[in-house]
Formats: sequence, C-alpha cells, structure tokens
Amino acid sequence: MKSCAQAELTRRIQDLDAVILQPAAEEQTIGVYRVNGGRLAEPFFLRFAEIASQPRSAEHIFREQFEAQAASTDGDLGEHLWLIARWFYSNPRERRNFFREKDWPYRRFFGPARGFWR
Repeated sequence: MKSCAQAELTRRIQDLDAVILQPAAEEQTIGVYRVNGGRLAEPFFLRFAEIASQPRSAEHIFREQFEAQAASTDGDLGEHLWLIARWFYSNPRERRNFFREKDWPYRRFFGPARGFWR
C-alpha cells in the first residue's frame, strides 16, 4: 500500500481497493471512505477523542469496520470512479489516499490521520 504521493490511480477497476481519509467537521474526527473494486462504501467516522477512553485500539476499529463493510453496489460505477478520481487529484492536504496491495497495513493510516488536526 502506498500513499497518494507515491501511488498511481490508474489500475484495473477490480483492483482499485483503497482507503481515503479526510478530516470531518467534528473536532478530532476523520471520515474513512473505503473503495472496493472501484466503488465507494458508506463512510465511517473515527473519533479519536472517543477511542482514547476505550480499550480498543484505532487499528482494531479499522479491522472491524473493513471486515463488516460490504462493497457498494448502488449507483453507477462511473459516478463512483468520477468521485474517486476527483478526490485523488484534489489538494492532498485535505485528504490522504492509501491503496491496498496485498493486505491493509493499518498502522500506516494513523500518522496522516492524526496529522489532520496538528
């Protein structure tokens, strides 16, 4: 998995598996948008202020969400791809993209995620 500065968006659609992290309006919260086969799944929100008091780690929360989340089949694939391309080519300071190669290296998500509000 490579960050957006190193990875290319161009790949076979069925191999387009990624995670987009974007700051949310709520303080110390990021929106996590999973891409599976070129389709965006419903986002989930990771609230770092809440998880600081929980026995679960952020990595554990990512794993749970990714295992439970099914790929979206709603909407036109072209619309999903258009949104992903728009995100990918937008200002990288406003979001981070990670592409899945073999497995998700969850720990690599945390540096960029925390950096959004520093």
